[in-house]
Amino acid sequence: MVIACVRRARASARAVGIEANVCPYLWQGVALGLAAFGLQLFVDFHFKIPALAMALATLAGLLVRRCWSPPARSVSARPALLRVPLIVAGLVVVAGLILLVGPHYRAEALRYSARQAIDKLVDREFADYRDTLVTARAAMTRAVAIDPANAQAWADLAYATSLWGHLEPRRTHELGLEAELQAIRALTLSKVVPEFWLRHAVALDMQKRWLEAGDSCIQAMNLAPSHALVWYYYSYHLSINPAGLPQARAALAICLRLDPDNGPAQLLRQQLAARETSRHPAHHE
Repeated sequence: MVIACVRRARASARAVGIEANVCPYLWQGVALGLAAFGLQLFVDFHFKIPALAMALATLAGLLVRRCWSPPARSVSARPALLRVPLIVAGLVVVAGLILLVGPHYRAEALRYSARQAIDKLVDREFADYRDTLVTARAAMTRAVAIDPANAQAWADLAYATSLWGHLEPRRTHELGLEAELQAIRALTLSKVVPEFWLRHAVALDMQKRWLEAGDSCIQAMNLAPSHALVWYYYSYHLSINPAGLPQARAALAICLRLDPDNGPAQLLRQQLAARETSRHPAHHE
């Protein structure tokens, strides 16, 4: 519509013999910039960040007003009744945004902040972040209640639930069942996200369902064979079974080759080395 406004303004200017200063080249550049910005939003952020969509809409509105101002006589001659449908349509659009789009943004805001809080706990002791994990689980539970179609929120809730197993080891199996249901909800919404399969694998490992967990890891690897996180979780899955330590070390080597600065992978490598040393202690003379 913005580009149509630019063309119409120039055509109108030519028709009345006026130079095209009604919509100068500066505004044509703004129109092209807005078009590029809108295209980038569709392929990158998908209007996920409200501020970006609002900025685009505001600048587009200013440009339309600048390039397509209605003649004064058309405004004065327009019957008042014709404005009523426009007002009603505007109210319907606003109501739709509030009722339909608003909950999606609220749920995503809750999920995003809770996931960031969990990600910051990687380098801390499990006993130190109970409060943060409680808050994160509550936020994610609320997020999936507001927007049950948010697959990432279900996966993050499964992540938080599985982490809770470190705080209450006696409930590992029970929490594994809970995390499995949450991961299944995420996979029901989308089966093409590797992380969802990893959350499912972790939940199955918590229930000692090794073979099924391995299948979920393979699904994640098929989707993202060059992702370090996938290889880390696969190596962790293999390390649970003592017979799988050689394969776990091989998978971990691939993970660290893809991401040498992966802290959890480096820690797992140290743990595997310590376990290997305890199994085959050195003989001193």
